Amino acid sequence: MPELPEVENTKRYLIESGIVGSRFLSTWTDSPTKWIGFGKETFKEAFLGNQVIYIERVAKYLVVHTATDHFLLHLGMTGWLRLQNTDTPAHKFTRHVFHFDDSRELRFMDSRKFGKIVYGEPLKKSLLNDPLSENFSLTDLDDSVLGRKRSIKSILMDQSIIPGLGNLYTDESLFQAKINPFTPISDLTKKQLISLTHQIKLALGRSLDEYDVVRGVDDSEPYFSMTPWDIKRKENAPCFNCDSPMQFSRINARGTYFCLQCQPI
Repeated sequence: MPELPEVENTKRYLIESGIVGSRFLSTWTDSPTKWIGFGKETFKEAFLGNQVIYIERVAKYLVVHTATDHFLLHLGMTGWLRLQNTDTPAHKFTRHVFHFDDSRELRFMDSRKFGKIVYGEPLKKSLLNDPLSENFSLTDLDDSVLGRKRSIKSILMDQSIIPGLGNLYTDESLFQAKINPFTPISDLTKKQLISLTHQIKLALGRSLDEYDVVRGVDDSEPYFSMTPWDIKRKENAPCFNCDSPMQFSRINARGTYFCLQCQPI
């Protein structure tokens, strides 16, 4: 599943591939219900003939801007984007295509069709800054959040609190900070919150460094699933640190891996 670094990597790939300046000519889709807030006619009125001015990432959304408007792309669970020449054979899971005036197409592939294209809906603002920003810190959370009995993992996964942090990076960060995912956030000390903030930034940064290296060698395709995990995402597998069996449970229906020896409750 594309998480925050994968979406950031896709943004960087699109910019480096020269999407800025491309002018929209037309669109195609086999999944019109995934166009939220607009259809082909609305797209023509708002974007036909307009150039891509810039692309930004907000949490796990990509925001495509023209001079006068914008729309959102969300990759869902299995989505990915490619900027390809029109004569390049399309992947069998191609669901949406944006045709440009330079004989290229932005192709949105999505095997399970959970991705979406959104227009006219404002992005919801989270309590904290983006985890990739320099001023992101869990210590900036309001006392009304820090005093809750909710597990730290459920807090980290709550998009209204922290934008874009996904399941895999949450498990890795908690593992490296030696914090049990079931620990209530109210039980964490300031020192632990600082440590966890550092590990979140480190986990995300390590992943992006991997992607940046590969894009520098081969910029034709943005790779996914390159994250150098230390945590073993397999129940009863030996822990990376102590060889104790890894535990598996669910928090808010999300699969959660942790080591009871390294992450005591």
